[in-house]
Amino acid sequence: MARVVVDVMLKPEILDPAGQAVAGALPRLGVTDVASVRIGKRVEIEFTGEPDLAKARQLADALLANPVIEDFTVRVEEAGRAAPAGAIDAISGLDPVEPDVPAVVAPRRLDPGTPLVPARPVEAAAPAGAAAPADGAAAADAVPPAAAAEGEGGDGQ
Repeated sequence: MARVVVDVMLKPEILDPAGQAVAGALPRLGVTDVASVRIGKRVEIEFTGEPDLAKARQLADALLANPVIEDFTVRVEEAGRAAPAGAIDAISGLDPVEPDVPAVVAPRRLDPGTPLVPARPVEAAAPAGAAAPADGAAAADAVPPAAAAEGEGGDGQ
């Protein structure tokens, strides 16, 4: 399959807050020789036959980029071209250039039934339009059953 790559970047005169945030964080990582950072997006379009650059440009102009604030480039990527050095496959966690070398350490996987927070029962809320308590107390003054059992009621104890 033929792959067309569309790179979309904000025009140089447009403020890039995401790029500025990254540039501001670099000194905290010990990187002090970067003048600026601009962030864009890469869109890959795979054609079943020959790549159609005219159609890809039309897609980029109408759908992928905002021509008022963004510029884009369209190019054909050669088949079998290796990913750029340092890229990481998000699914395997391996460097696609050197697949025998783990690029990241995968986090420990949880069993599907493992809850992320301890589960505790939730009291059913009164349906909308339910009558107020018989003693005339406001619903906000009501004490949850668990608190009442522990002696934490609103009666001043």
